[in-house]
Amino acid sequence: MEGSKTSNNSTMQVSFVCQRCSQPLKLDTSFKILDRVTIQELTAPLLTTAQAKPGETQEEETNSGEEPFIETPRQDGVSRRFIPPARRCLEILEQMNEDDSEQLQMELKELALEEERLIQELEDVEKNRKIVAENLEKVQAEAERLDQEEAQHSGQFGTINNFRLGRLPSVPVEWN
Repeated sequence: MEGSKTSNNSTMQVSFVCQRCSQPLKLDTSFKILDRVTIQELTAPLLTTAQAKPGETQEEETNSGEEPFIETPRQDGVSRRFIPPARRCLEILEQMNEDDSEQLQMELKELALEEERLIQELEDVEKNRKIVAENLEKVQAEAERLDQEEAQHSGQFGTINNFRLGRLPSVPVEWN
């Protein structure tokens, strides 16, 4: 609940937020401006057990099913209030965190398996790349060797470096 003074008549502008999601709540227009008495009535349950009278505290505990508000002082002088609805919100968040944690663990295992599969696939691709690179070197060496040889035609036969590649019985072979 947030408040700010709007006039000298001691009325306050009040707005409420959801304790779970901290989103502003839209209320009836009659709740927008509250006088001092109404504010005291609304904030009365927020009194700490130390500030309230002992008899009232026991009656309040027996009437309401909720736990009383407890104020715990800290070393820095700042006191924190532990509010039961906040505890419920925290329990819900913890439960959600546990469910999310289990789901994230499952996703992590799936991702680890996928990572192993991808690593294996990468290793296979790398092996294939090396084999292809070796074959490419062999083909390039053969192509270079063939480029150095002079290929021509002598009649019906091809010649390389003046050597005839084949013969016919009717055509005599010339030797130079």
